[in-house]
Amino acid sequence: MHGALFLFNFYRPFSLKSYLKAIISLVIIYGVLWGTAGSVLIPYGLLLNQMLVIIIIVGVTAGGLHILQPNFLVSIVFFSLTTFPLSFWLFYQNGIIYWLLGTAMIIYFCFLFIVSWMGYRLLNKNFKLRYENYNLINKLLEMNNSLEESESRFRCAFNSAAIGMAIVSLEGRWLKVNESLSQIVGYSEKELLQTDFQSITYPEDLDLDLSYVRQLLDGQIKFYHMEKRYIHKNGSIIWILLSGALIRNNENEPLYFIAQIQNIDGQKRAEQELIHIAHHDILTGLGNRKKLEISFDHALAYAKRHQKKIAIMFMDLDHFKKINDKLGHDIGDLLLIEIAQILKSSLRSTDILARFGGDEFIIVLTELSDVGLVIEIAKKILNTIEKPIIIKQQRISITSSIGISLYPDDGNNLNTLIKKADEALYYVKTTGRNNFRLSSF
Repeated sequence: MHGALFLFNFYRPFSLKSYLKAIISLVIIYGVLWGTAGSVLIPYGLLLNQMLVIIIIVGVTAGGLHILQPNFLVSIVFFSLTTFPLSFWLFYQNGIIYWLLGTAMIIYFCFLFIVSWMGYRLLNKNFKLRYENYNLINKLLEMNNSLEESESRFRCAFNSAAIGMAIVSLEGRWLKVNESLSQIVGYSEKELLQTDFQSITYPEDLDLDLSYVRQLLDGQIKFYHMEKRYIHKNGSIIWILLSGALIRNNENEPLYFIAQIQNIDGQKRAEQELIHIAHHDILTGLGNRKKLEISFDHALAYAKRHQKKIAIMFMDLDHFKKINDKLGHDIGDLLLIEIAQILKSSLRSTDILARFGGDEFIIVLTELSDVGLVIEIAKKILNTIEKPIIIKQQRISITSSIGISLYPDDGNNLNTLIKKADEALYYVKTTGRNNFRLSSF
């Protein structure tokens, strides 16, 4: 207890600004230490150990991305101090692998910069929005205690508010709305007053909204915030941030609800875009490894419930490097995009397609009863890909090789099945290419 009092008295004179300076100093020191560890203390001649150091640096910066998000400048300083020394060290080493690793670190820094900036903006916007919402709700609750005196002032604030405002009956009917709300949902004031909020609420969000309403009526909460969707007059779906409170009279009887509606559709779309980027390959638009894992888990759960088989096809293009070397990486990238489209058209809507890296693709055939369909699709893919492809007036002929594994015959998890399919692919590669092989045969 005495120790706690001592610490309290010791730190009390320091201002918040002093604490912030101390934290920033610690972040800089931390960044310098990791930057030094990544460039000065990295072991020479041991590529595996060097890769371990790189992975550690990437992990440290990835962790700092979330922690330092509220201060964009500090986060960029930290990322620079931790990644640039290692990047420069890699560029000064001999060997193409070091040049590639150094380039990857620079690209990774750019990725950190973009994600940190977007996260910083979204975070600040969200904090500001929630702060404004909280203040406005409290203000409206206080105004209820002196309603007669503040009615004129409230009406002015209500009508001129830049965000949607509404007074709603206990049954959910709109009693009064402002122009901002009409602009958000596309309905005129007259049209809204003839309906209720339930009729324009997206069905999947209605139960949660009504549960909050019941809690307000029961006195369990004083106000609530929730993100929900409205159905716009034109039929589109829009995301809004709803803040609601229940107004009571002096006898504590409920009178009506007051609601604040903020259009956050742009923010939600930005969040969804970030999620999409995190789960998809930028070049082809196909799912990446993370997306593959998520989709496979769903397919596996379905297969277990319905006693179905799953096939994993590990496919890569034969001699793709020669095309890159001869025609250039631009043509190679366009070829990969075209191959991705060919694969999409060869599969069923229930199947899963992902780019695994380079010219490698993973195909997951779901809901299978036997291997006959697997063989049929494999032949279809081989025959379709070997047809000449025209890219920028270049006639390109290429073939592919496919290794196949089956659930549950070859394994019961994604990593095992991919490994088995890779082994089958290796056999095809070493015995002539342009063919497929099942791991079980």
